[in-house]
Parts: sequence; C-alpha cells; structure tokens
Amino acid sequence: MGYLAIMFLKGLVGGVSNSSSSGTYSPTTGNTSTTPTLGVEVKDGAYLPYFSGKLPTFSGDTVLKMTAWDLYHDTKNITSSSEKNPMPLRSTINEANRNGEYWGAQDPLSEKYSGGTTKGRWEFVPFIPASIPVLYSGNRTILFELTYSQNGKWYVVTSKKMSINMPLGLKDIEENAEKTREIFLKIGVAVAFADGTADKDEKAVIKTYATKLANDEDEIKEKLNKIMKSALRKYKDYDSSQLKQEIAELTEEYDAIAIEAQKYILADFCYDIMAADKEAHPNELLLLKEIKKQLSIDDKYFENLADKKLVNIDSSSIESSREEMLGIDPKWSNKKKREHLTSEFKKWNSRLNTFEEGDKRKKAQEMLDLIGKALKDYES
Repeated sequence: MGYLAIMFLKGLVGGVSNSSSSGTYSPTTGNTSTTPTLGVEVKDGAYLPYFSGKLPTFSGDTVLKMTAWDLYHDTKNITSSSEKNPMPLRSTINEANRNGEYWGAQDPLSEKYSGGTTKGRWEFVPFIPASIPVLYSGNRTILFELTYSQNGKWYVVTSKKMSINMPLGLKDIEENAEKTREIFLKIGVAVAFADGTADKDEKAVIKTYATKLANDEDEIKEKLNKIMKSALRKYKDYDSSQLKQEIAELTEEYDAIAIEAQKYILADFCYDIMAADKEAHPNELLLLKEIKKQLSIDDKYFENLADKKLVNIDSSSIESSREEMLGIDPKWSNKKKREHLTSEFKKWNSRLNTFEEGDKRKKAQEMLDLIGKALKDYES
C-alpha cells in the first residue's frame, strides 16, 4: 500500500457525497409464492451474501440483482428515531461493483427459471467493509437487498438488515484531516531523531511524504512546512526516553482518529525513515516497536516491512541491533528465544533458496549467519 492512498480516498469524499441522491430505493414486493432466504456468511473480514429457496415468478427474461444500502448514511449517531435516507454503496475495488457503479452483482435469468427453486446457494460478490466508503465510520445499518426487474421496474424479492462496522468514514477523514497530517509528520520527525540526529536523507523522506500529503494545495503545504520545522527544533534536544514517550502518545492519538489505510501509510513512512541512512540504530528499532504496539494494524505487515528494508541496511548496524532486528523480546526465556529464532531461520533459509544472486540473496545469507550466532548465545 502506498501513501497515495490518502489522495485516492480524498477524491472519493466528493464522489460518494455527490452520489447520495442517486440510485432509487423502491421496496416494492414482487410476485413470489414463498419467501426465499437471503443469508450472509461472515468470513475473514468479508460478508458473503447468498440466496436460496424459491426464485421470483416473472414473465419474459429478467435480471436478479444484489445491492447494499447504508440506511442512515447522512446520520452520524443512529438512533431508533433516525430518519431513513438510504444510499447505495460502492467499493474501491472496481471488480466488486456492478457495471462500474455500485457494489453488488446481477445475473440474467431466463423465463424457464421463473418460480423455480434454486439448487444449493446462489452466491454473490463479497462485501468487504474496509473497501467500501460510507460517510461516517462505525456500526452502520446495512441493508442487503435482492431485487429483480419486470416491465422496466425493480421489485424486492427479499432483504436482510445487519449492523456492520464500516471503518472507511469519509466525513471522519475530512473532519480529522488536519490533525492526522500534523501527528503523521511529528511521528516521522521523532523517528528521525532516534539515533541522535535527523540527517539529510531522513529529512528528504519526510519532505517527500509532506509534499504528497499537501496534494498541491499551497495552504496545506505551508502549514505542514511549519509543523515540520517546529518538530525538528523540538525533538533535537529529546533523549531516547522522551522520544519513546512522545511516540507512544502521538501514535495512540493517531490510531484513534486515522482510518485503516492511513495507519498502514504511517508504518511505511516510519520504516522509510529508518532505512533512509542505510543504518538500523537500536533506538530507531525500539521506536518502531512502540509504533507497532500502539497502531492497530496487522503485525505481519510490520514484519514484512522490516524484511523489505533489510536489503538496504548496512550489515554492521544489523549486528549491533541484533535482538531488535530479529524481533526478540529481552524478557523472553531462552527457550522461547530459540523457538522464535528457529522460525526466523526457516523463513530466511526459504528465501535464500528462492532469491537469485544479488543483494537480496546476500542479505538473506547475512540474516542466517546472524540468527546462527544468536542461537549459540541462547543455547543454555
């Protein structure tokens, strides 16, 4: 995931807001001899709608369509007295959208299937909340609706309401945009000072991200430049414990207001700063560990980032930061450390066998040597 995702999401704010009046909500019951079943199975963060039972009774050919609506899309805090104002939802994954418009799918039906019974389950495209923008994040009342067309009109076959946590709230992004940008840059500057100084390569990374965050808007660019200069003055006199405390507080605040995509971008940002000078200073790795602790994203993502950045890190700095680089917690018993190192050895040995000759293969061998030394230290 790249940091241009912020700009992409920013563009969607206008797109989704403008579409709130489009789409037609017509809960008209069609001709069905029995009430069919619309189920939704939840698996690995995705909602999988399916249909079983009787198909609608219709004449001529028709289309069976699945749509999802946010029933109270312009209401932040939904109550029992909230007025329904449904909005059809669309996904940032274009393949999940019907004809490039709204999330869902449609299947043509021949008249020979009219009033028939489905064999097994009629499955539809997965509904993935993390990829579907709404105006306000949090638990939203989502209506899955199965409809069919007849004589130019759409009729509801069956529907199902669910409360689903929708993390991609575009109004929340707008409201918190200035604060998230400020905290984002402050965290980056603090990481740059982890080794005592923020060198030109680290500053260059921060400026690059700041430019992308400004998105060619001069007013935002000027504000970010002031924030960056202020943070550079502030953190140059901080010791390692002060930086760790600052990072913990800033990341906790960022995690509370940022959307998921922005959290992954922050992880990218911090690791890019760490690797900018081609050294992995112990204090940098400790701060990255603190960010990982406070940021509610997949730990595997951090592990993959660390592995990618290792290719450009000087071997001597890896040796001096061995435990931090290998993900060893000093509080672990020797037995647990050996188990962890054995797992790391298998991972890097597998990579060694897949990499061609070059920097990646060389770095994999260096990691295996480092793990081997560490295993000897924890034999007893």
